[in-house]
Amino acid sequence: MIKFEEISFRYGVPPHVKAHIKKLFAGNRRECGTTIIIEHFLTDYDKETIKRIIEYTHISEWEKLAKILPNTAEQVRFFDAAWITRIDYNQFRYRRGKAGETLKIEICGKQKEIEDKVQELRELIAGHNRLVGGAAFRAHLGTPGLEEALNGLLWEIRTYDKTQVHAESFVCAAIKSREKSPKREYLRAFLFVLKQNAFPFEKRGTESLILAFARQSYSEDITRDDVKDIIKEVKSG
Repeated sequence: MIKFEEISFRYGVPPHVKAHIKKLFAGNRRECGTTIIIEHFLTDYDKETIKRIIEYTHISEWEKLAKILPNTAEQVRFFDAAWITRIDYNQFRYRRGKAGETLKIEICGKQKEIEDKVQELRELIAGHNRLVGGAAFRAHLGTPGLEEALNGLLWEIRTYDKTQVHAESFVCAAIKSREKSPKREYLRAFLFVLKQNAFPFEKRGTESLILAFARQSYSEDITRDDVKDIIKEVKSG
């Protein structure tokens, strides 16, 4: 498991991006009775992606990002879009219906109910650990994996908002084409999130900026033509 301290920030990463990453790795700290619970929302896969972007993106690209997006919050959103959209989209293709539209997963009405149940289970585990010492219980259930799954579920529930950009939105954008090209699916998702965040595609240098971050996040196989094609596709969509 990658720790924040293991990331090398040698290429002039902006301090606000570094602070943001530190918060992501630290997770959310909260109290449950007499127990302190740390909710970690990043998977090992996410951490590997973040580490690769940070360690291999040259300082000139960070400077270009600051020139295109002077607002520091917008720079953070750009960075987040690069790593959040790096997922396996094949797992979502089975949802496609007869009309070719991706089926929606509507959980709005169940958000509070699911969150309450997850919290209840976590508190039961914490209480049991206090009573029996926790070692045997953790060994039996594999609690680290269970806790990571519960943390991930809580994060999905708490951040789900039909009015905002969320996972299903960029997943739909990624797999809307019949073309099964992993790198282009990633680019569609990445650029979809950028478009939703009002990214200025018309500014000089945006293609090379997107290409640099996409290569570090996903693969060196991504070409400038790939970026040009998907920018045109996303802007017209």
